[in-house]
Formats: sequence, structure tokens, C-alpha cells
Amino acid sequence: MRFSIRDKLLLSYTLLVVISFLLMIFFINKSILKNNENIIFDDLSKIDKNVNIYAEQYVILNDVQDLKSELNKIHKSFLIDLNQRLAEQGVLYFSDGKIASDSHNIERYSEDSEALQLALKKKSSCTISYNGQSVSADFYIPIIIENELIGIYSFQKDYTKLYRSGYHLIKSISIFSIITCFGIIAISLIISYSILKPLAKLKEHSTRMADGDFDEEIDIESKDEIGDLARQFNRMRIQIHSQIQAILMTQEKLSHVENYRKQFFDNVTHDLKTPLTIISGYAQMIEDTDYSDTELLTKGIGYIQDESQRLQRLVQKLLDISRHNLDTTGDTSEIFCISDLLESVCTKMEIRAKEKEIVIHRNVEDNLYINGNQDNLRSAIINLIDNAIKYSFKSACIEVEAHREENDIKITVKNYGMGIPENLLDKVFEPFFREKGKFKTTEGTGLGLFITKQIIENHNGTIFITSIEHQDTCVHLQIPAKS
Repeated sequence: MRFSIRDKLLLSYTLLVVISFLLMIFFINKSILKNNENIIFDDLSKIDKNVNIYAEQYVILNDVQDLKSELNKIHKSFLIDLNQRLAEQGVLYFSDGKIASDSHNIERYSEDSEALQLALKKKSSCTISYNGQSVSADFYIPIIIENELIGIYSFQKDYTKLYRSGYHLIKSISIFSIITCFGIIAISLIISYSILKPLAKLKEHSTRMADGDFDEEIDIESKDEIGDLARQFNRMRIQIHSQIQAILMTQEKLSHVENYRKQFFDNVTHDLKTPLTIISGYAQMIEDTDYSDTELLTKGIGYIQDESQRLQRLVQKLLDISRHNLDTTGDTSEIFCISDLLESVCTKMEIRAKEKEIVIHRNVEDNLYINGNQDNLRSAIINLIDNAIKYSFKSACIEVEAHREENDIKITVKNYGMGIPENLLDKVFEPFFREKGKFKTTEGTGLGLFITKQIIENHNGTIFITSIEHQDTCVHLQIPAKS
């Protein structure tokens, strides 16, 4: 069975109101009964006090030496006087629980009731009895003189009027609750109709939008939240229609961009100049040097082998990027000394720097260790120093610094050159980005800083650039240290 929102609102309001009033009546009734019981127990306390005061007065006025022992003789006069004083018709029990005398309805009293047993223990008690519409209380008052139980006075008192007034109050509240409930239901119907009518219009227009009709506007002019919703719906309708048109117009452009991107990555591997420069430099050094210098020969061949292997891995990385499968973390993670890595990279890049008469200054703290992929971080540092060489003034210097600061290792690569405009600092890490205004002849693919950023972030690090135009540029790295 399917319920409309109107049915759900009506049912919810009705249940909420009915349950609220039922709970209210229940707790009011419980409170009235509790209050009535408190009144009865207050009466018990007052009567207990009056009975014992009278008993003491009776002993004094009648010069009774021992009321307990003489009660067998004087119980009738004692009871008559006590009933007159209290304006009740009660019964008197001896201290052993036997009925001494009665002046009214003796057949209704018992010698083994629970209340009587409490009275025999010197505790006042009462029993509330409900008989149809009448309510009464049976009082049992222990008569105690000098902490000795003399007897027990018991009587019955009618409390029907007290309880009847509570019943009338509950009845009045119930009638008021029923009338209020119907009033709330009627008001709920009116409110739900005023809310659901514009919602029905919204539903109708959303169905038309789903079918591709974006032309008709909703004409809801209310000044409440429903009116705000209708106005926002109209704005959404216009924006969706505009966006759909924009999507259709850009689909063809996106197709051309995708083809260009694939073609770019398929051909970009030939432009990886950084490792090739190192290989070429050491190969030229070996060629120009006497082959008898075995130490230089061994060192050069080692660097050429290292860079050839790294070049192969880097080419594979670019092929992965072409297939939307960039992975800069690698499979190997190890603890290594990044101080040695920085020293090694700076030494390798000196040949490249000498082409522009650039000097690489190092200020690297010893024994800086991190946990990560050594090959990937080597590629990132080489790329940063290579960029510093490319964009430095001739005969300038490059400053490479590294030190530990609390739980991180901070590395900076600073060069002196044309700098980067402030409005482009956030864009330099985007793939394919190249500043076209100042360095048209500088080689590069626009991927270096993008890949470097991925490598640093995959080592839980951060990278950012500060630059002053026509003065300097500094790349800042921060990587978690390993003790």
C-alpha cells in the first residue's frame, strides 16, 4: 500500500497528538492518585499524633496508674471518648491484637490484617480500598505511652469526594484533549495542502525536465521556503539546460584534446634530455681522456649504466601515464640516506651545469635518512636541479640545501634567473604546463614538476615554489624523516 506525503503527515500528526495526550492524561492521573495518597498519609500522621495525645490526657485526667493493665476495665469508656474526640466510629484492639470493643460495624474488622500487624510493631498504617466509585481508608493507630504499646485504635474514613474530584479533572482533560486533537488534525490538513500543492507542481516540472523539456518556468510566488525552493528550481533548470548545451558543444573539443594528448605522450620519450645529458657528458669525457685512467673510466661507465637503467624506467613511467596509469610510488620502499643521494645527484649534474658556467653549491646536513623509493626521489631531485640549470642566468650559481627540522627533512633548490610570475606559481605543477612568454627556446615536456609533485606527495611530503621575478626561484621540499 502506497501512502502519499499528505497521508503520512496526517497520520504522523494524529499519532503524535494522540500519544502526547494519552501520556499527559496518564501522568496527570498518576500524579492525582499520588497526591491523594499523600493526603491520606498526612491524615494518618495527624491522627496518630492526636490519638496518642488524647491517651496521655486521658491517663492524667482520670488518674489512671497503668492504662495497659486497666484497659480491660475501662476500654468501653476510653473508646467512646476517643470516638467523640475524633468524630469517628472506630474499634479498639488490645496490645495482643484482640478486639477489645467496638461501637460500629465490628464485623468488618480483622485480627490478622497486614496493617494490624504493622500497628502491633508500633508503626501507624492504613489500607486504601477501592469499591466501585467509592474509596475508603482503614487506619490502624498504635497507642504508645512511655514507649510501651497500650493498644491499637482503628477506624475507617471515606475519601470518595477526594478521588471523585480527581476523576472529574481527568474527564475534563480528556474531553479537552479530544477536541484539541480534532482541531490539530483539521489544521494539519490545511497546512499539508498548502505545502503539498506547490510540491506537486515541482514534481510535475521535474518530470518534464527528465523528459528534456526545460522551457516552462514554475509560477510559485509564495514568500516562504517553498517559494525559495521554486526559485532555486528555476535557476537550476536554466543552469542544467546551459550545462547540457555546453557539454554537447565541448564533446567534440574533448575528442580532439584526447587525440592530441595520446599523440603527445607517444612521442614525448625522445625529449627526455636530463638522463641523456649525463650519459652524453660522461661518454664525451671518456672519449677525450686517456683510456689508461681506469678510475675515471670505471666511474663514467657506472654513471652511464645507472642513468641508462633510470632512463628505461622513466620511459616506462611515461608510457604508463599515456595509459592513465600513473604510479610514482614504485614497488620498492627502503630506508636510505638522502644526504648521500643529494651529493650524488649534484655531482652528476655538475657536467650539465658547466655548459652554462653555473656552479652548484651544496649545504647538506649529514646522515639525513628517510623511508621511500630511492629511484623515484633521485628522479625528482635531478629534475629540480635540471630545471634550475635551464632557467638560471649564465655564470650564476645554484644552491642546494638540506637539514632536519623536528620530524621532517627540508630540502631547497634555489637558482638565480628570470623567476616565475606570481599568478603562475599555482600552475607550474599542472601536467603539460610550460611558461611560453620567456623561455620559448628552453627544452622540456611540461611533465617534470607534475611527476615530481606526485613523487613527493606519495612520500607523504609537500612541495611548493617561491619566486621573485628577475631575481630568483626556490623550490621547497618537506619529507618525513626516518630516525
